[in-house]
Amino acid sequence: MLSVHYIQKGLLYTKPPPGDYYEQNLINNVLVRLKQSLSIALLHFYPLAGRLATKIEQNPKSHSVFVDCKNSPGAKFIHAAVDLSVSDIVSPTYVPLVVQSFFDHDRAINYDGHTRPLLSIQVTELVDGVFIGCSMNHAIADGTTFWHFINTFSEIFQAQGDTKIKISRSPMLERWFPEGNNGPLLTLPFTHQNEFITRFETPHVLERIFHFSAKVHYKAQKKG
Repeated sequence: MLSVHYIQKGLLYTKPPPGDYYEQNLINNVLVRLKQSLSIALLHFYPLAGRLATKIEQNPKSHSVFVDCKNSPGAKFIHAAVDLSVSDIVSPTYVPLVVQSFFDHDRAINYDGHTRPLLSIQVTELVDGVFIGCSMNHAIADGTTFWHFINTFSEIFQAQGDTKIKISRSPMLERWFPEGNNGPLLTLPFTHQNEFITRFETPHVLERIFHFSAKVHYKAQKKG
């Protein structure tokens, strides 16, 4: 997984109508609340605030990669703005290439977590909307954990800054090992990182946008 790219998912919202008083202070209010919510969420998902570190042994030659939560500047929060509308993003049949810039870790691989944040939240302000892009190190968390974090982040945000909020489901931070195995340190039998890290350029592919109405979503849930 150290050579795999970060998980990247985004949420797109529209702003209130122009001229609305709340719209004038929307971004500042949202940014403040998002930062506060992120800091609380990281109290529960604390490994995401760390960095990867490698312990190198000489005899025998080996590498051990782990999460260092002490010597880390933490997760990253970014505010950006572009002169684009929501329609510019969702109307084209194919996803515009500019969307790649809405994520902080585009094309980064998980091993880059040694120098890059394991979690990065980028809030990109559009002319009439807001895009919240989340990049998470895939060697640290799988897809289920990614959405667990997003849902917890949202749950805290909607609590209106209540620092004592009890989240509905805590993350499981203990690794599972087979019975009788106490979880020994796994070492990579290499002398240099280039022996087990592969960087590759993904080919340029066209990504499609699909739209589902609330009615279709409701029917799908009902059948499920």
